[in-house]
Amino acid sequence: MPVLIICLLFTSFAAKAQSVYHVVSPSAELMSLPNPGSSRLALLSKGDEVNYLKTMESGSWAKVSFEGQIGYMEVAHIKEGKMEVKATVAEVKKYHVVVFQSAIYASPDFSANKLKTLVRDEILEVFVGDDIEWLKVKTKTGVGYVFGAHMEEGLPKKEEKAEEEVIEIYTVRVDVPAFAGKDKKSKVMAKFERGDLVDVVLAEDGWARVKLPQGYGYIELSALDKPETPTGGASKGKVNPGDIGKSKDPIKFGAICRDGSTDYTVGPHTCSKGNGVQMWIYKKP
Repeated sequence: MPVLIICLLFTSFAAKAQSVYHVVSPSAELMSLPNPGSSRLALLSKGDEVNYLKTMESGSWAKVSFEGQIGYMEVAHIKEGKMEVKATVAEVKKYHVVVFQSAIYASPDFSANKLKTLVRDEILEVFVGDDIEWLKVKTKTGVGYVFGAHMEEGLPKKEEKAEEEVIEIYTVRVDVPAFAGKDKKSKVMAKFERGDLVDVVLAEDGWARVKLPQGYGYIELSALDKPETPTGGASKGKVNPGDIGKSKDPIKFGAICRDGSTDYTVGPHTCSKGNGVQMWIYKKP
């Protein structure tokens, strides 16, 4: 019986003496003697495992074995047990392409094999991580990489439909300029002649905001008259033959373009989209 007890105690001591420890520091040295001035046997990294043998009298060094070598490590660099590896689930977010064209590559390098060509607004699932230069994305067969500057988080924004402007057609009574602002001292954006028609989108404070070939301008309301018959913009509608041709003291009301369309925006750019003016339309005053 005493022999059995001694064997059990020895087995228990041996199991404790051979406990597995792991390195907790980014790196740790296995030394030939329990002092920093001795020769180094090996350099271990975080997570590497050693077999603990005993703690030295100083309390700051432990005798361990590593890959068949017996040496000494500072106690502060090791911890009992195996290192716990926490499984992390990569966060996936939707991104979209913000350039005209991009691509998914097999590795984060423009010289790598191209897996797929991408176009603007194409949506991809991205594994969010620390690397922002190249984004890791899901593909049908696995993963790939897209240059980060070509992507933006979230779904592409839908373009809001601009509200249609309410346009009223006015006739120019006298030769008049269109200014950049409601001020005669502001820059002249365009000039209109008597009889020209202008598209007015807003009339207030004695000024009319008018559409120009490029942008908008302002004309004094006193220089404009509303036509008796309202009409709107360029049209392909039928033209009253009586309105074609000059009459006494004629006023240009529109034009028949060379492509057959009718343009009622009389001015320097009349029929600019209709291959030029074929015949002017005049309305009796």
